[in-house]
Amino acid sequence: MAMNPVSLQSHAMPTWKRLFLISVGVGFGLALGFTVVIAGYIWYESRPRPPKLWNTTAITATFDRIDTEGQNNTLLFAYTLENNTLFDYKVTGQSSVIMTAKLNRQRSLSLDRNDHFITVDYPIFIPSGQRTQFLIHLGYPYRYEGIRERPIANASSEERKKYREAVAAFVNEQMGNVDGFVLFDEINRYQITFPKGW
Repeated sequence: MAMNPVSLQSHAMPTWKRLFLISVGVGFGLALGFTVVIAGYIWYESRPRPPKLWNTTAITATFDRIDTEGQNNTLLFAYTLENNTLFDYKVTGQSSVIMTAKLNRQRSLSLDRNDHFITVDYPIFIPSGQRTQFLIHLGYPYRYEGIRERPIANASSEERKKYREAVAAFVNEQMGNVDGFVLFDEINRYQITFPKGW
């Protein structure tokens, strides 16, 4: 039995409707795919990550001398810092810096956050590829019976040298466990190690 062509045409979907439904399906698929990609990116960015490793070579320190300062003859350690990076290095204050002593016997750091015992001067500024003097102030007085007193302002270089040797001997005897210092810059993730040189 032959089918009526008119009845076939009445059941066929018009072309514009087919195109519309295809467009809606493609649009929905693209929107769903885009949503999945964005959700995946947000999840990836928000997941906990380990902190960046400390950079121990960006700023390096070389021991210069040991001395005393002030009326109480507290200890002063002088170093030379060198900026090995392509960028200027600047720290405006201590809020992002941890300064600690290295302990030899325990092979550990002395993370005693007494801001008055180990202090440094701010701001710290070292242009790229340059060197600068850096002072570490230790709130520990140099008092040793029989050891020469601090040289006066116009003392000879030999007198200053002998005095610094006496201070170094005092530090080695009284603070023999101190094996230098370490500065942690938490913003730049720089670790600056100040080696023992006395």
